[in-house]
Amino acid sequence: ELRKLSDYLIEKMEATITHVELNGPRGAKRAPHNVNLSIDYIEGEAITMMLDIQGITVATGSACASQGLQANYVLMAIGKNHVQSHGSMKFTLSRYNTTEEIDRVVQSLAEITTELRKRSPLYEAISAKEK
Repeated sequence: ELRKLSDYLIEKMEATITHVELNGPRGAKRAPHNVNLSIDYIEGEAITMMLDIQGITVATGSACASQGLQANYVLMAIGKNHVQSHGSMKFTLSRYNTTEEIDRVVQSLAEITTELRKRSPLYEAISAKEK
């Protein structure tokens, strides 16, 4: 079922990648085919390009708008800041997706996130405070 797949994606992302946050409601109030997450301290556009090289297609921003590199007004309206808005990723699932595909996406995204955060001065400052 689609809801189980999207819940699996959310749980897997939150368990695997630090500083990730679901945008919007959990459970029955969320559209089951759409998962939007903010990954702090990196740009969604960079993630999108690096995933695309691996044959994984995602979008940045919200389902309601595509504004290029501007902060997404929908995410800003629900209380996200500019950093969260720029680091947001939209995953669209179908009944044909599998948990194995989700595992591959999360693993790829975890590797990309680690690589991009090594280059991020924002992340360096946060990780120094956490130590």
